[in-house]
Amino acid sequence: MFDNLKDLYNLRKQASEMEKQLSAERVEGQSNNGLVRIVINGKHDLLEVQIADTPNYDRKTMAESFKEAHAKASGALQKILVEKFKGMI
Repeated sequence: MFDNLKDLYNLRKQASEMEKQLSAERVEGQSNNGLVRIVINGKHDLLEVQIADTPNYDRKTMAESFKEAHAKASGALQKILVEKFKGMI
């Protein structure tokens, strides 16, 4: 029984360390048109948003730009996380 508790403690400790590493990771994504740039951390929290200073844009273009920036950041983050944690899974 104590072995199970020790295993549980070790799993919690490992999960806590992984969460710290995820929080520290930062990835940038930018839309193809350069209108939107975002930064997310390893937990997919949105940390920064930058919008280009351009007078003429429409809502559809802005929405697509956010989607592109997020998709690029998420894709880059996924590659980093696979490399970083592949030995743990």
